[in-house]
Formats: sequence, structure tokens, C-alpha cells
Amino acid sequence: MGLFLKRYLRGEYTQVWQELLDLGEHIYLPEYSDDATAICHVIAQRSLQNIQTLIQRLPSIGYQFGYEHLRKTPEENKAFIDIVQTDYEFYARLYPEDPAEMMNMVIHDAVDEEWMAKKPLLWQPPQANFPEIIANVEAMIGKLPLMLKIWFETIGEVNFYGVPPRSWLNVPPRSDKDSIHAFDPLYIVSIKAILEQHRYEARSDGYDIFLAPHELFKGDQHDEGGYSIHVPSSHIDSLFKGEWHQTTFVGYLRACFEWGGFPGLEGWDLSQDDLTYLTHDLFLL
Repeated sequence: MGLFLKRYLRGEYTQVWQELLDLGEHIYLPEYSDDATAICHVIAQRSLQNIQTLIQRLPSIGYQFGYEHLRKTPEENKAFIDIVQTDYEFYARLYPEDPAEMMNMVIHDAVDEEWMAKKPLLWQPPQANFPEIIANVEAMIGKLPLMLKIWFETIGEVNFYGVPPRSWLNVPPRSDKDSIHAFDPLYIVSIKAILEQHRYEARSDGYDIFLAPHELFKGDQHDEGGYSIHVPSSHIDSLFKGEWHQTTFVGYLRACFEWGGFPGLEGWDLSQDDLTYLTHDLFLL
């Protein structure tokens, strides 16, 4: 066991991770690679245990995972479309550049169940042919940051999108925050989804691989913007582009688990009882 790993396991999480980030591509040198890989595995395993714990705890406070609340019967779809189509003035105020386009987007959301079926599952472990998939991905777009590669190898995909408890919908924003955000549930696509994203692309300047929709669009099929990481990268971690903490992938995971799977909760005056229950004994990264 090397010094980096010993220090990390003693609780020097932030400092050790920053030092590994500062090493850049040197993490693959013999004197660092074993510790760097081992620490990534520890983070992935702890993240997996935190995810499994939160999957058990969230329903007990009234959280409903998934997209079923978006599903409508044919009769409900027809009634919804009729309402949208008769309210052109509202959409003209909301989206004056092209209100008809906005109306069509809203209507499409009401009827497209195929999109719903393609969303990541609550949690699904990596596929049995993961080594083949990751080899194809890296052959196509270049090396992934070490932490992201081990995340996919250990966890697969995760998606905490759903319906919050009613009590969360009534909480005021915290007065000490300059800005607030949506609850922003933990959400990371699978490595197979990344393979599909870039199957037909060929670029010389690298790729921004899409990992999750923007905080405002996790329940929306348009995926406007989103969170991504630029590849190729021979570093241990990279900037999680588009995410409002302006941090790395591991920084995003830390924020997720600090707030019970919902980093956006930091801007809301949530009951301490709920937050304490959700985060009690979660592993630190």
C-alpha cells in the first residue's frame, strides 16, 4: 500500500485527490499508478454503497423514483394537446421567437413514451461485456479519465430522477444563498450510451461526452445542454463541464452525497430531519 492510499484511507480525501489531480498524466507512472487506481476503486465502491443506501431511504420519506408520473393515457394526451393548442398567446409570451415550436415541443413531451423507455434506469450494474464496450469507446474517442472509467466498471448507470416528497415542494430558498437551483438528482448515463453518442463521429479536437442532462431538463426529453467531460484525458479526473459547482466529476459526486443525492438542495431550506436521515453514515469520498 502506497503513501497516497494510506493517507486517503486515513481521511485526507480532498487533499490527496487534489494532489493526484495535480500530477496530471503522471498518475500512470509506476510510482503513482497503483495508488491512483486503488483510490479510484475505493471511491467507486463507496459511491455504489451510498447509492444503494439512498435507494432504500428515499422512498421512505415519500420520494418516487422514475418517470411514471409523466405517462398519460390516450384520453389524457388528447385533452392535454387540446389545451396547449388553444393557448397560443401564453406560448407567444413565453417564447416570442417561435411560439409554435415551443408548443410542438410541449405536445411531443406529452406523447413520446419511446423517449421515456430510453432514460437510464434507477441503477443498473455494468454489462457483462463491459471490457469490450470500454475498449470500443476508447478506440473511438480516446482515453477516459481514470476515475470515470472505474466508475463505469463498478457502477454502470444511475438515475435518481423522480417526484420529490410534497414537503420539499413547499420549502423556501435559503436566505444565505445568492442563487438557487433545481434539486438536480444524481444521474450518470451508461458507458453503452456514450458509445452510441459517438459511434459515427470523427473529430480531431476531442469530444465532450454527455453524462447527464442539465439540472432543469432531467425530466425533459430535449436535453438542452447538459453535464459533460472532455476526452481524451490521461488525468485521474476532469472538469464536469456545465455543472454549476464548476468542479470535477468527483467533486460532483461529493456534492450529491452531501445532499442526499440532490446537490441542488443546498439552496433550499429543507428539513434537517430529512437531510440527516438521508445522509447519516454515507461514505465520504
